Amino acid sequence: MQTRKHKAVAKSPSYTRSAKKLVYGKYTRSGPGIGPLRRGLLAKHGYSGVQKMSEIDRHKALDSAVKEFGSLGVWRKLNAVAVYTKRTSSGASRIFKADMDYIRSKYGIKAF
Repeated sequence: MQTRKHKAVAKSPSYTRSAKKLVYGKYTRSGPGIGPLRRGLLAKHGYSGVQKMSEIDRHKALDSAVKEFGSLGVWRKLNAVAVYTKRTSSGASRIFKADMDYIRSKYGIKAF
């Protein structure tokens, strides 16, 4: 008696998207991600319109923000903005990452 051979059929990955969970194949990702940003926290120190600002002006604004939020807080805010603008404005995202490196090199990443 012959046995039947099973062939593996390649399926296109199906995905379903809901408000809380994205399922793509066997990998899942849930949660809000970084979450919403709070507007104006760095802008009140003069850090806005970064693509038109000079590097020295950006650094002065960041130094002022570090006094209020600490180096870790400013670094996290820059990281969130860099992640959110990565696809829409890659030039601005690179500036935010360069400013993250500035914060790390000058102040270190300290909680207090």
